[in-house]
Order: sequence, then C-alpha cells, then structure tokens
Amino acid sequence: MAAWMRGKRARLWTLAAACVAMVALAVTLGLTQRDDAPGATATTATCTARTLGVPRASNPALAADCDALLAIKATLRVSGWSAGTTLRSWRGVTLGGTPERVTALDLSGNRLTGSIPTQLGGLTALTALDLSGNMLSGNLPAGLRDLPPTLATLRLAGNTFTGCIDERLRLAETNDLATLMTARGLSWCPVTAMPDGELTGGTYQIDDTLIVDVPAMGPGVKRYETYYSQPGDPDAVNDSGVWHCLSDMAEQEALCMDESWGKSYRYQIQEGVSGMAETSGLRIVFDKIEASARAEP
Repeated sequence: MAAWMRGKRARLWTLAAACVAMVALAVTLGLTQRDDAPGATATTATCTARTLGVPRASNPALAADCDALLAIKATLRVSGWSAGTTLRSWRGVTLGGTPERVTALDLSGNRLTGSIPTQLGGLTALTALDLSGNMLSGNLPAGLRDLPPTLATLRLAGNTFTGCIDERLRLAETNDLATLMTARGLSWCPVTAMPDGELTGGTYQIDDTLIVDVPAMGPGVKRYETYYSQPGDPDAVNDSGVWHCLSDMAEQEALCMDESWGKSYRYQIQEGVSGMAETSGLRIVFDKIEASARAEP
C-alpha cells in the first residue's frame, strides 16, 4: 500500500510539473490570452519583440508606434491586430524607413465607429492616413491636430463628423477635405491672428492678406519682422517693404514673406548656416507652411 501511495504521489507531481511547463510555454508564445480575445483591454497587450520583429530596445520608436496602434485598436475596435502576431502582418499597416516606422495606415471601409483617437498623433512618421468610408463621428480636429508634418495623404470622407475642420489638415498635399466639407456642411475652424514670438501649431493670419498653417509637430518656429531696402533688386516688387518671417528658435534660418508679394514666398538662409534645414527637419516644416499659404478668403 505504501509503495502504491508513493507511486501515486510521484505521478501527481509529474502531472503538476507538466502543467507548470505548459503554462510557461503558453506565456512565452503569447497564448494565454490574445489581446483581441473577449474581455481583453488595451492595458493587457503590449507589443513585444515577437510583434515588432526586433527587440523593443533596438527600435523604441517602432515600439511606441505599435503601442499606439494597440490603443487605437481598443478605441475603434479594429479587428485583426494582435500583439501575438507580427506588426508587419497587421491589415492596413505599412512599415518603412531605416530604422523601420509605421509610415502608412489604411483603415478605410472597415465600418469603424466612435471618435478619432488622440493616439493617432503619436504616429510621428506617418506619410499617409486613410479613414474614409467608415462611421466615425464627433469633432474632427480632436484626434488629428498633432499629425506630423510628414503627412502627405489624408482621406476622411464618408464619415459623419461634426464641428469644424482644423485648417492644419490642409498641410496634407493630397486630401479629400473639400468632399467632406460638401457632404457634411462643415467649415474651416477660426483663424488666429499671428502673434510675435514663438508659435504653437495652428492656423494664423498675417496682417490682412495671408493665412498660413504652422505644423503642431516639428522644430519650433517663431515670428519676427524685418524691414528691407533693396533698390535695383530684380526679384523685389518694391524697393522697400516689410518681411514677415518665420525662423527657427535660434534665428539661424528663416522663411520670409513680403506683404506686397501676395502669395509669393522664398527661403532666406542666414550667412554661414546654409544647408541647416536639410538636417534639422526645418525644411519639412517650412515646406508645409509655404504650401499652406493662401490669401484671406
């Protein structure tokens, strides 16, 4: 009897050890609970090396992109995104660059509901965003005001947004904002008079003639004015006038606009700092501002 009992205990210990080993293996493989399983929340899922294809520490920016997507998934109930699968396989997500980042997001025609999540602004390498053809609602500017200046394509039509459209969204060279405005009866959000000094992201009016959009993300810029007198300059409309300039905070490089030129603009790089914008990211910001400039409606 004693031998039989010892054998039974041994078998039970063996079974228990096997169960512990199976649980450990499930945790390692991410099989204990998929983050898109019923009852899962955004806080139960974090992008791992398996999700990213590299250790988090080797590409923290991509890890931040991936975590932002999981937060977006929780808000919009996007299907098919799971920390247990590779980010590269997620539907609508495009990776690019070196090191890799999330550069495009296409969630069009997915019957998504709710308001646009603020975490979209955390995808700082986006060049294209397509949310068209869903059932999204709420104020349009709320989740989009922090989109990066690198964004070149933006599609939002086919949703039921209300309120007004933040003019900063016009910084995307390809967009369907006109279609959205017509369908929903939306208008542009109010424009702020441009103050002197450092500028936050927003839409600004310069004097009585020009409106420009300043990106919310990127190198900081500030406004200043300078007078010029350039007799005989073939590029000048008048021999004298006022430059309305936006410069980096160190005043090493500037984009200047002459109020008498209407919608003509040029870069003015201070002596000794030529090429600064090529490496600082300021060129992208200036390009966006220049492209957005327009006469008062």
